[in-house]
Amino acid sequence: MKSAGEIQSPETIESPGKYLKANRESQGISLREVADATRIRETVLRAIEEDRDEDLPHLYVKSFLRAYAKYVGLDPTDVIMLYQKHVENLSPSKGQVLRYRSVPRKKRGNVRLLLISISVALLIALILYISFKLLY
Repeated sequence: MKSAGEIQSPETIESPGKYLKANRESQGISLREVADATRIRETVLRAIEEDRDEDLPHLYVKSFLRAYAKYVGLDPTDVIMLYQKHVENLSPSKGQVLRYRSVPRKKRGNVRLLLISISVALLIALILYISFKLLY
């Protein structure tokens, strides 16, 4: 069994989130402290530690991992490499890319409906204006 102060190597842990969490806890650092120091929201840090990749802003994951690793005194390169291995293990086949959540179609449909409604209202207003001008 490991002591509280002993830091595990990246090879003994299967995910970057567990690796970061184990090192943070071994140093007695709270998640709130990491959030304050790195300016990364606590919910994002929790998602990193719990390996909930679908809840992470994918564009910034590596930057977040790098900042988190630096704060807890780890080599950011090791953490990034561990993350890349973890992502490769998650993907069903080597050539396949992880699919990220897309913007729901419903929102786009609402915008289209709004534009059509405004266009129809303007057209009716224009027809009424022209017909009153011709009558008077």
